[in-house]
Amino acid sequence: MNPAVERKMLRHVLDRMDRPVQPVLSSRWFMPAVWILFVALAAAFYVVGELVAHWVAAFGFVILGTGYMHAYVKSAAARGWPVLVKYFNRERIEARLAELEP
Repeated sequence: MNPAVERKMLRHVLDRMDRPVQPVLSSRWFMPAVWILFVALAAAFYVVGELVAHWVAAFGFVILGTGYMHAYVKSAAARGWPVLVKYFNRERIEARLAELEP
């Protein structure tokens, strides 16, 4: 792995260890709220899709699906982080960062 990329990734892991869970992303109501927003936007794209070119409507649905998956992945990561953080060793990460410094 490129040392600059590895440094960036390890610093991000240390930052996440210092800041535990983002409460909004890990709450139970986040994904249902995103789902309601998704359905409303999909209905809007469906209505607008008949008025614009087909490729514009298709692009809108692709962006909508990408946004929904991004929210899902962020939510799953926020819920899974407390389980994973127990297995990270801060001293080893900091030692590796010291090795990678130029």
